[in-house]
This record gives sequence, structure tokens and C-alpha cells, in this order.
Amino acid sequence: MISRKMFDIMFSTRIHPKCWPFVCISLAVTLLFSWLNLGWFMVTLGLCSTAFMLFFFRDPARTISDLKNGIVSPADGVIVEISQQAPPEELGLSPESSWTKIGIFLSPWNAHLNRSPVAAEIVQKVYRKGAFNHVATTDTRIDNERLSLILKTKSGDTVVCTQIAGFLARRIICEFDVGQEIALGQYYGLICFGSRVDLYIPHASYLLVRQEQRVHAGESILGFLPEYVVRKNTE
Repeated sequence: MISRKMFDIMFSTRIHPKCWPFVCISLAVTLLFSWLNLGWFMVTLGLCSTAFMLFFFRDPARTISDLKNGIVSPADGVIVEISQQAPPEELGLSPESSWTKIGIFLSPWNAHLNRSPVAAEIVQKVYRKGAFNHVATTDTRIDNERLSLILKTKSGDTVVCTQIAGFLARRIICEFDVGQEIALGQYYGLICFGSRVDLYIPHASYLLVRQEQRVHAGESILGFLPEYVVRKNTE
């Protein structure tokens, strides 16, 4: 039996304001099909497309915890990878021994709004062109189109969040720029039509999740940054 929580996630009626243009374009095409009298099949196809846009760009209500040094999921989906790996090479960061990577796959049925995993300042934003291959994999050599944010927390920790375009995805949207502050769990962008988000956290962080676990953006607690670990060990 479907839970109330899952029902709210799957059938939220709230649409993020930035996503309405996609819905309106689909609806306009449907009305054009009807005006041109192209037949019931094309009109039905247009209506189905509009319905999918409403479903895809839904913005389920989220309860954001006020966690000091907390790390929340940047995306809805399934954790397909937890490994020790350095962030994308174009960022020029320290070697893999310093990082824990958490890969989250978003199917077309997941809500696709991305949220900040930590409260931090954006110190670098790097876009890299690439392929559009399948991303539901543990393969560490994903050469897809991607956009990475390097986030610096007030405690001095560095966290990297990388949006990766998948097989169906053809557009990455990030609405924040370098120098801006972003709150824990705050919306910052999306990837259209199936994708992946890779999160890189300091290796000394305290991890609470496992591979194959389903997570929700801004709400699922993935772990805590190293300062939390140090404080717990000294208590």
C-alpha cells in the first residue's frame, strides 16, 4: 500500500515557478494540434506530454532540518554508488583519498529539483561539455555533460555537487553563481528528463546512508561534516 508520504511526492500539485515555461510550451503545442485538426491521436499525445511535464516538474513539499554541519541529499532518487573518488578533474581538487563520493540516480519518475546538500558559499561553478550516456551505473568514468558547484561551509569544509546529464537529459539548469550563499536544502537548479547528481564530501565525514537506498532532496540526511565527528569524539 502506498504511504501518504510517497503519495505526496508522486502527485504533488505544486510546480516550481521556473518550470512553468516547459509546461506552457507543451500545452501550446497541444492546442496547435487541435486547431490544425490533426486528429485525436496527436491531440492525445500532446495532452499526455503536458501531463508528463506537470508530473516531471512537480515540487513536493519538503521539511528541511536545521542541522549544524549536516549533509542532506541534493536530489530525489536511488544511491547507486558510494566510493572513494576525487571530484571531476576539471575542478583541480585534492586526490581521491580525501573524498567520499555519493552517486544518486534520478529516473524520469523522480522529482527533479536539486537542492543544496549543505549551508555554504559557492566558490566555484564549472560547466563541462560531454556525452549523454546512461548514468545509473557504478562506473567511475562517466564522461557526460556536467555542471559542478564547489561549496565552502562556514566550518571551512569543501563539498562538491555535480549535476550530470543522462541518456534523456539535454539541459542542466543551475540558478546560483559564484559568491552567493546557499542554505541547507535550498533549491538551486534541475536537470531535465532523467539524470544523476554526484556529491563529494570530505572523507572524514560521518556517513548515514548505504548503496541502493532511496533518498529525497533536501530531506534525507546523508551524514555530517568532519567538525561534527570531531565534536562527538571529544564529548
